[in-house]
Amino acid sequence: MMGKIFKTITRTVPVPLTPEELQAAGDELAKAFGSVMAEKENQKQVKSELKAVMDKLNEEHYKAWRTVNMKAKEVDIKVDFIIDEGMVTEVRTDTGEVLLQRKAEPDEMQGEF
Repeated sequence: MMGKIFKTITRTVPVPLTPEELQAAGDELAKAFGSVMAEKENQKQVKSELKAVMDKLNEEHYKAWRTVNMKAKEVDIKVDFIIDEGMVTEVRTDTGEVLLQRKAEPDEMQGEF
């Protein structure tokens, strides 16, 4: 070496591994890969759960919006379907209110309703 040492630095250089070191590095690689795959599966599950929560919130939002927009709420009620003279009439069983009246379909006319 010629001259005076100006400074000393650390540099990363490749060094061949022994068979034991290579085995240990392979084991570490397999462990890291397993962790990556487990985390991907975990994130997939979390995304699915988050989507389910968001779907429920969107459904609640839509129902509230529809109630306000229609200025009425929707409730389940029993309705009688009456077939008479080629017409189907839907009648609320609790109030007798006619909800819909329409021409009967051919299969309804044959008693398959």
